[in-house]
Amino acid sequence: MSAAIFLVLGGSRGIGEAISVAAAQQGLQVLLTYASHAERAHGVVERIRAQGGQATAMQADVAQE
Repeated sequence: MSAAIFLVLGGSRGIGEAISVAAAQQGLQVLLTYASHAERAHGVVERIRAQGGQATAMQADVAQE
């Protein structure tokens, strides 16, 4: 069985960051996206990993223009 991935759009700050951390604390694998805050996103990933969780950050701008 493959593991599910919890996708958080805008997971590098604010509510998205809190959701990313909370999901990882529940044992979910987290994929968080960011539009332009790469350093903050990778900081969230490192925080999750330091707590024993699994996370990856990916740049993705999903805003409609």
